[in-house]
Formats: sequence, structure tokens, C-alpha cells
Amino acid sequence: MSGMAGMAWTERYRPLGSGFPAAGAGLVGYTGGGKALAERFRSGSLHAPGLYYVDYLLGGKVLGDPVVGIVVGSDSDLPVVKGAVEMLEGLGIAWELVIASAHRTPDLAAAYAGNAAGRGIQVLIAAAGGAAHLAGALAARTLLPVIGLPVASGALNGMDALYATVQMPPGIPVATVAINGAVNAALLAAQIVSLGDEGCAARLAEYRRTLTASVEEKSRRLAAEGLEAYVGRRFKEH
Repeated sequence: MSGMAGMAWTERYRPLGSGFPAAGAGLVGYTGGGKALAERFRSGSLHAPGLYYVDYLLGGKVLGDPVVGIVVGSDSDLPVVKGAVEMLEGLGIAWELVIASAHRTPDLAAAYAGNAAGRGIQVLIAAAGGAAHLAGALAARTLLPVIGLPVASGALNGMDALYATVQMPPGIPVATVAINGAVNAALLAAQIVSLGDEGCAARLAEYRRTLTASVEEKSRRLAAEGLEAYVGRRFKEH
């Protein structure tokens, strides 16, 4: 399911919360439509005391305030997280995205997690590579479910991030997906949101039906074309 690059949207910047100490801290917010605010912060054209996000329009209806909070430990994690954003948008789920490091900005990461539930966030996705303590650091500060997304980087290519994310002590769980498993992180978040949102549940069910139909179509094409022709076409296409 792809993102909605061609959708109509309108910017309506609003602070994430007066209790979040983002002023002058270099913590940059990203929007639900995927458009970074970083340049506006740097150029001074956006005068904001804290983090901001954007409501965006889909079919003439504002999706609403974000219910999924995505936190990345570094901007180098953004190419991986893009897959989660596209999936959430495809399911019509409003989200917000911020950069907050568990090591370089620990107070900011803790403050973000601490006030997320009060702003209507229902689930957090934490993406980090290397010594990936971000998901655990967020989970320690909130009762919201936290999904850990290990990012492949460095000499160990994500294995260090996987272990750091999944090996949580008893009492502070983190639901960890595969290395670079952004799509599944988004789907798991959507399943959590769907528990209280019938529309989201219906869209998830439809997504599952498209997966089933895709596999069935591949089976039909294999039977019709034969193994050699199918494999030749399949690998030529990709």
C-alpha cells in the first residue's frame, strides 16, 4: 500500500504541548503529510516555541490529530522510517514524527514520551540503530505501547540494534519488529489503534484481503505461464 503523495492537504501548525521543552533544543518535528519542517526552523521563517505538526486533508476530510507517534534517534534513520509513514498514510492514520536521541537528548526523549498519552497519542514507534536504547527509554516513561524498530547501521548491520531493542527487562516491554521492519511496525501500530477505531479495523481487513488476492493471483499466473516463463518474467520485472 503506497503513500498518498498526491493528496490535498493544508498546513495548520500547532504546538505539541506547552509542557514539552523543545525551545532551542534542536529537536525537529515532521508533519503528517511527510513534509519536513526542519528548513523552516533553520531559516527562521517559522517562529515556534516548540514542536509542531500538520493536519492534512484526505478526500476533503481532516484526518485529525496524530494517534501514532514516531521517534527516530537520528535523521539517518528517516529513510527506513519512510516505509512506516507510507503505510500509516495508506491506512488513513494520522501520525507525527520527531527526532529525539536517548543518548544525546535524553531529557527531550523522556519528556516526549511522558506527555504523549495526554496529547492523544495511542502508540509509539521508536526507530534507532547501533546501541539502540531509544525504545526502552521511551517505554520507561509511558504506559503507552512502544514498538521498537531496529535500524541496520554500522559494523554489525543492525544486529546490535535488534538485541538492544528486544532484550528488555521484565516490567518494561517493547514490541520489537525485524531489522528495518518499518512496514510491520506501522501495521502493528495500526492494529493497536484499530481496537478503538472501527474504520481503521475495516481498512486493515481490506489490506489483508489485498494480500490474499495478490498471492492467489500469483498462483494463477504460475499455473497459466509455467515455471520457466513465470520465473523469467518475475526476475526481469524486479
